[in-house]
Formats: sequence, C-alpha cells, structure tokens
Amino acid sequence: MLDTLAPYGVINDRLDEVSNFYRDNASRGECWRHNRATAYATVRNGVVTGITVTDAGYGYSSPPAISVPGFPEVTAKSTLSWSTDFMKNGALKEVRLAGNP
Repeated sequence: MLDTLAPYGVINDRLDEVSNFYRDNASRGECWRHNRATAYATVRNGVVTGITVTDAGYGYSSPPAISVPGFPEVTAKSTLSWSTDFMKNGALKEVRLAGNP
C-alpha cells in the first residue's frame, strides 16, 4: 500500500496515524469517529428560505440527509469538505435547499 501512497507524500507513520484515528471496534459498541453537524432553518412567512450551518461536524463519509422539523416537504442537498485535519475531514461544506441555485 505504501508504494501506492508514497507518490502522495504518505509515509508509514501518517498511515498509522490515520488508521488509528478511524479504527473502531463494533463489538464494543464503537463506531467511526464523527461529530454530528448542526444547522438551523430560516423561515419567512411560513416558508423555509435557507439553512445555516452552525457546526460543520466531521467524519461523514457521505453527505447526511437533511430534514427540517415541522417542514416535511423541505428537501435539501448537502456537500462535504475534505481535509488532512481529522477534526475537519468529512465536514459539511454547504447545505442548499433543493431546487435553489
């Protein structure tokens, strides 16, 4: 594996560091290290007009589903950002209401 990663500057110590950070033991109830993102919806005249991320979280491997309590018809799309900083990797980059540019 190091032969493949070496051209990207990955050395064995970094590979061990990353592996240890994300390693879990499901039999002990452990799961992938993560922190849930939080956001709030802006509502004007009974319509959700935007979503503001207050904590981007981290550790998402795919964009999370977005829901707004009390507004089941609202759909939104989230995108993630990637970083070498474990506490920012897999964080919410953006949340857009579906159908909005």
